[in-house]
Amino acid sequence: MKHLYAFLIQEKATSTTKTNNQTIIKEQYKAQDLQNLKNSLTTETQKIKNILFDFLQLLVAWTHLDQERADTLLPPRKTTLAQNNFLKSLQQNATFIHLSKIYPSTIPDHLIEEWYDTCLKPHSSFLAYTQPTNDQPRQDIALVNTLIKKIILKHKAIQQYTSRQDINWQENKLIVRRLLLRLIENFLQDPTESFALYTKELPIKGADFYEKLISKTIEKEHVYQKHIAEKLQNWELKRVTLLDNLLIKMALTEVLYFENIPPSVSINEYLEISKQYSTQKSYQFINGVLQPLITELTSEQIPQRTNFFSSVKTT
Repeated sequence: MKHLYAFLIQEKATSTTKTNNQTIIKEQYKAQDLQNLKNSLTTETQKIKNILFDFLQLLVAWTHLDQERADTLLPPRKTTLAQNNFLKSLQQNATFIHLSKIYPSTIPDHLIEEWYDTCLKPHSSFLAYTQPTNDQPRQDIALVNTLIKKIILKHKAIQQYTSRQDINWQENKLIVRRLLLRLIENFLQDPTESFALYTKELPIKGADFYEKLISKTIEKEHVYQKHIAEKLQNWELKRVTLLDNLLIKMALTEVLYFENIPPSVSINEYLEISKQYSTQKSYQFINGVLQPLITELTSEQIPQRTNFFSSVKTT
């Protein structure tokens, strides 16, 4: 859940001013602004989950429709989406079937059929898959990834529809893309766990944790920024990606304000998030900045620790 909140905070808690393509987070937030942000995060999280599941059900609907269309041909087309091992496993998965009742598809049937004819059917990847040659065997997972990246998340008609359903779609699109591709990857290893975003709801204590994490991260953002800048070596602050910057600050918040969480646990969690959702160099960069900062925070032998705590907690 942290990675989802990180992406959303990145979009919702920023000013509209951009300098050198780096969005600058506002330094001051009023209480009402923070409450609005929290409400927005809750709404956006649910919206993202709904859209993501809509896209999964779109794949399944196309699978059924493709089989129906293939059966009407003379002779019937032998290779269909229904033979795709991933799509076959998905629609037979008990958790997916259960969640389909909770998150019924909101895409109208006529659009599913229209998109099949105008978006899917003419696409080269679909044609290559359904008309394989001896030297071009079926690539089940590769096809599913292509359907998502090149059709569902790219075709103009589908994007226009989704934008009407979600006014923040251009902001949320990247989140949905990464979550969806990650779900597919995890499904191959552990189908049940891959739906954890839907099946593991936050308890009240968990919700309180994220509320405090969000508030404190934003509240102390400008103080964190100063200390992060001091740890950068041969690197300008404006070149640090917004997500990397935010992950460092969220980790610092955990160490400062959630003393029941060991610092090493906080570091490892955010490093894992950076590996999955940020750039290739983010893991090493974040670790290089966090380690000396956390050392100062957790070592009684280093005088700077007192100064850091004092500046953050009183500013």
